Amino acid sequence: LAVGLEPDKTNLFVQSHIPALTELPMYYSNLVTMSRLERNPTIKQEIKMRNFERNLPVGFMTYPISQAADITAFRAKYVPVGEDQLPMLEQARETIKAYNYIKEAVSVPYLGEVPLNSKLGARRPLFRSRKTHEEDTASMNALMGDAYRMVLANIRMMAKARGKEANVLMTTSFREGAGKTFTIVNMADALAAGDKKVVLVDLDIRKGTLSHRAGVKHGTAGLTNYLYDDSVTVDDIIVKRDGQPDLIPAGIVPPNPVELLSGNRLDELFAELRKRYDYVLADCVPVGIVADATVANRVADLSLFIIRVGSLDRRQLPDIQSLYDEGALGPVGIILNGVELHGGYGYGYSYGYGYGYGYGH
Repeated sequence: LAVGLEPDKTNLFVQSHIPALTELPMYYSNLVTMSRLERNPTIKQEIKMRNFERNLPVGFMTYPISQAADITAFRAKYVPVGEDQLPMLEQARETIKAYNYIKEAVSVPYLGEVPLNSKLGARRPLFRSRKTHEEDTASMNALMGDAYRMVLANIRMMAKARGKEANVLMTTSFREGAGKTFTIVNMADALAAGDKKVVLVDLDIRKGTLSHRAGVKHGTAGLTNYLYDDSVTVDDIIVKRDGQPDLIPAGIVPPNPVELLSGNRLDELFAELRKRYDYVLADCVPVGIVADATVANRVADLSLFIIRVGSLDRRQLPDIQSLYDEGALGPVGIILNGVELHGGYGYGYSYGYGYGYGYGH
């Protein structure tokens, strides 16, 4: 209660989705960002007094996460706090604020946050040296990779809690521009970097966003060719790419997308891909624009609903809840994309677990 938790209510979510205490710090660590901490006056003052700037010690970030996990798991009514622990308590409070923001509106599992990527691929400013620019870009790439690895870790935990696999993932959103294609591509790269065999599938057969991003030539045989022509084989539509995950492009634009996606050929394709690959990642169209996503979701183990910071009205969150309750997209998890970084490239995710929880990173 000291950090704003309602243990009796919160524990229902914990027991059903994150049953192990050792997993709670991992979950809560997704909710801690530097910008959020710096908005809290007590924490901001503590950082200034200790001259931490943006180089915070691991313990300063991880102890409050562990504290929040303890309170949640054990339904603590009282927490002993000394005066020297007040900044830590404020951090725990900030962790819970982020948690409650999503949980107030929906009970859809929250899989994590991804930082805003506006600086990736940007031109080097004239006032910045080439070396500094390259170092900053490398640092940002590393942070992006860490963020996606955390999301994937949460997906595995969710699958474990459900007792089912989550090897076929599909992205969707409410509108274009949420970052679903960017998300699925980066997740594929993160998995491939971990020696997993991955294939990307462009299920957006109307626009072929993933195919265009990958530089696939117009007219290349792809998904639609396989769906309407029984003579086309799986090997005919897989594009092999050096040093990158394989890709199945969208193919030619069909006049009847929903009808094609409703046929048995799509099920047969994904059944074969499951045999060949460790992970199958599909990029689908935004839900609500056309029926494609709700038709194609049957082949996915988990649908990833991408919400971009600033582009979704909070009043639309109940619509996501309805999709979840009705099972329109099957199992669903939320990913928050475009979390803004303040003060340069500093990123407030804490990746150091421990403090008796069995995690060391």
